[in-house]
Amino acid sequence: MTFSIVIPTYRRSAMLALTLPSYLLAGADEVIVVDDASGLSDADHLAALAKEHGLRLLRLPVRVGQAAGKNEGAARAAGDWVVFGEDDVWFPPEYAATLIAHAEDAGAPVASGAVPLVHPYLLASGLEEIEAAICAATVTRHPMDRFLRSHWPVERLPSGDVVTPLLAATAAVHRSVFERVRFDPGYRGNAFREETDFFFSCVEAGFRTIHCPHAICGHMKVHSRATQGGSWDMSRPRYAAQMFRNNWRFLRKHEALLREARTAVGRPSGPLRMQVEFLQSMLLQPRPARA
Repeated sequence: MTFSIVIPTYRRSAMLALTLPSYLLAGADEVIVVDDASGLSDADHLAALAKEHGLRLLRLPVRVGQAAGKNEGAARAAGDWVVFGEDDVWFPPEYAATLIAHAEDAGAPVASGAVPLVHPYLLASGLEEIEAAICAATVTRHPMDRFLRSHWPVERLPSGDVVTPLLAATAAVHRSVFERVRFDPGYRGNAFREETDFFFSCVEAGFRTIHCPHAICGHMKVHSRATQGGSWDMSRPRYAAQMFRNNWRFLRKHEALLREARTAVGRPSGPLRMQVEFLQSMLLQPRPARA
């Protein structure tokens, strides 16, 4: 079993430099950094990191967005598996290998673990302190059995893994999947819903997708918009508009699968109804405190 780690990044080379040690210790056959046309200063920094640590640096000449960047990285990967990292995520050494082992045992070519939010001040600590904090963190994001204010039917395996398409972005994907499914570059801006779209597309293509609670990595943020740079430098109204538009694209694209799942738990469906529920959930969500 071989695997490649693919890390898309945009204008956040300084953050990547802090999380990079975790990827170098993950046992990957290669680490590929996809620079989505960040600009000269980031490009120079990434080039220096690549030279120092033996990374494969894929520099895109024009910005294409997260989805297309992930497609480019996966297409260049040499491993049997592609494990997607992020420039503000910390991988404990066993994260990728645990994901892949559980995926193979479950006959699932797609698997993702738990991703709790962990305060970025920990990046100044030692490896043991960071990993202990990740293991101790409460996972509040990416519930595998709830979506759009509704319960989602899941299958719980004896291993403790859960068959569900509601996965986190830091997933392990077997290279055979990319022959039939790719990330959709039609999701714009911050690319909200592009990962969920990919996992739903995998299910629709007949691939099994699992959540593996035994694998935990840390999202180094106080809250979901705390890390500066990248796609988070847009205004709140613009970000909200892009979320709304991307969610509508997602609901229309996966209407049949959503209807099937919601009918199974006794909830009405339909894109318009679900879009209203999404808007309500956004309006009721508490505004996070600044870091």
